[in-house]
Amino acid sequence: MRWKWVSLIIFFMISFGGAGLRASITDMGPGSWYDQLQKPWFHPPTGAFRPVWILLHFLMAVSGWRVFQQRSSAERRYALLFWMVQLALLLLWTGLFFSHHLTGGALLESLVLWFFIGSFVIAAWSVDRVASILFLPYWAWITFTALLNLAIWWRN
Repeated sequence: MRWKWVSLIIFFMISFGGAGLRASITDMGPGSWYDQLQKPWFHPPTGAFRPVWILLHFLMAVSGWRVFQQRSSAERRYALLFWMVQLALLLLWTGLFFSHHLTGGALLESLVLWFFIGSFVIAAWSVDRVASILFLPYWAWITFTALLNLAIWWRN
């Protein structure tokens, strides 16, 4: 029983540790490179990003943890692998976009990220349907941010 809660804390640490790394290389403030980009009409207010990402990292952690709690199987192992890969790809996207200003490279990478999120959703479905469903808002958000990335790349 204790391991159950320790493992949940570990998943939160992994997910929010990744969020912290991403935040440390993301500058969206006034006068930043990002602030100076031409953005499309559907760009949300800059202040909306942080609360959305907090919620999404919370859902990612709970989703990964729920899969981890299930009996060992090939589907569980694949789902956990996809969970870890998508988290690494999310960090990579942030570096490409915000640190290196490679909007086109980040766009291509976001397609790979989108694929791995979908792979997790599919693999998790047979392991824990709630875990799979918890990832759907994240998948939708990455779809939206990929379109935003495309529009930013196109305009700049």
